[in-house]
Amino acid sequence: STLQQQRAVTEQLRREAAIKRVPVSAAVTDIV
Repeated sequence: STLQQQRAVTEQLRREAAIKRVPVSAAVTDIV
């Protein structure tokens, strides 16, 4: 279930990044 949670979080971050129009690289950096 951890993997599913990670995927869900990643998807949410992608949505937020798309809404805020923040570079994906920045979102990825936050994840790491």
